[in-house]
Amino acid sequence: MTDVIPREDAMRAAGRVLAQALARISSMTPEEAADAAYDPLVGPSREELAAKIRALRTQNRATRAA
Repeated sequence: MTDVIPREDAMRAAGRVLAQALARISSMTPEEAADAAYDPLVGPSREELAAKIRALRTQNRATRAA
């Protein structure tokens, strides 16, 4: 029999994991984050990823400033 985790506990745990991941990514330079996300078999190049990360960070800063 499998133990069932209450939904609220599962949501809290997922929130903690997400917050930790976002904090780790936010502490990286765009190039470091691109290297961490890069997969040579699929998706964009490291340079394209870094450019997307820069654009998202710029957009997020503008949204927070508004």
